[in-house]
Amino acid sequence: MEKWIASIIISCVFAFGNSVSAAELEGVEPGITPDQLLYGLDQLVENFQLLLTTSGKIEAELLLEMAKERLAEAKIMTEEKQHQFVDNLIYDYLEKLSVAEEKIAELIMKDKLTSDKLLQFENLAEEATIIDEDVVDILAEDVVEKIENQQEILVQIPAVVQLYDETIVHELRQKGHGYGKLAQVLLLSKASGKTVEEVSILFSSNDKGYGEVAEELGLHPSHLSKEIAKKQEETSTDKKSKE
Repeated sequence: MEKWIASIIISCVFAFGNSVSAAELEGVEPGITPDQLLYGLDQLVENFQLLLTTSGKIEAELLLEMAKERLAEAKIMTEEKQHQFVDNLIYDYLEKLSVAEEKIAELIMKDKLTSDKLLQFENLAEEATIIDEDVVDILAEDVVEKIENQQEILVQIPAVVQLYDETIVHELRQKGHGYGKLAQVLLLSKASGKTVEEVSILFSSNDKGYGEVAEELGLHPSHLSKEIAKKQEETSTDKKSKE
């Protein structure tokens, strides 16, 4: 029985999953929802898709599209008053965004993205942060905060990570930071005006998370983009005044 199920999964992956590109998944709608019997099989197929993907770019695209699908499923479950499924869908959504964040940051820092591809990721990231208000209304406050944090990180990564040279990236990697965590350090450094070293230390002390460090720096996810733009404008003004 187990071999039979496994063969079906693998067949599904090769028939549908492995050939699906992010472009083909654009405007994704929920298919099988958590209240249906085959939902578990659908999740296994997704996992096999990711497992068989050898390209970091395609993997990041798939992760963002899967994140969008989780939001669409959460919307359907909310509309059908099946709230018991929503928390797990949002948890999976956040996991997908977190891994996508790691992959995209790594691709940018290793200079493996063309300007067109980078723009595509920026658009996909924006789409993956559009969450239905009715879904937000039934979530716990701390979950909503996690969503805001993760979404802001994802959206800001492309603009911020490119501003730092290889030396800084290498130093942070030497300290054991993964690419996702590294991107968070750079993001909060740019938004707060603190040095990369100062922000890195805050993360390391008591193994603090992004939200805790942001709060300690007096930053809120919804204000980050404004703070970053402000700091970039100040830097640009300083450079012009010195010329």
